[in-house]
Amino acid sequence: MLLGIDELRTLIEEEKLIEDLLDSEFKNPVGTGFDFRVGEIHQISGKGYMGKDGRVTPKSKLLASHEGSPGHHVLKPGEYYLLKTLEKINLPADVIAVFYPRSSFHRSGIQILTGLADPGYQGELTFGISNMSGHDFVLEMGARIAHVLFFRVSGGRSYQGKWQGGRIT
Repeated sequence: MLLGIDELRTLIEEEKLIEDLLDSEFKNPVGTGFDFRVGEIHQISGKGYMGKDGRVTPKSKLLASHEGSPGHHVLKPGEYYLLKTLEKINLPADVIAVFYPRSSFHRSGIQILTGLADPGYQGELTFGISNMSGHDFVLEMGARIAHVLFFRVSGGRSYQGKWQGGRIT
């Protein structure tokens, strides 16, 4: 069941469902969820591996941060980056979060790769972003990048994975 704004506001106030949400998002949301913002941009390098019993993710290098300088980053055509959100989530054991890119990115040739956060996940979110256009694209720190919807689930298990807390690699 999709959770509505009234229930989400209660979960935010009473259980810190979302931390660092813009006040304007809380007071005047669009639709049935909230927009999350970019807080960091990372570049990955090196080889990765995904096996049946293990994995290796590439190293990452911080390129831009909401806290530091510069306050933006130029996404080069054909390049792939990782984004980390400013917002943090604290999902109860019966709620999942599903993320969708803001449609403005599609219109600019920018692909944002999102997913879902399992029940019990806590921390920032990491998304992929790639400039599929033939032109530079400037992404300002703090820009709204993805819309999140929350769903109640029954019979799920709390997330215990190694990505708890929002680490990049």
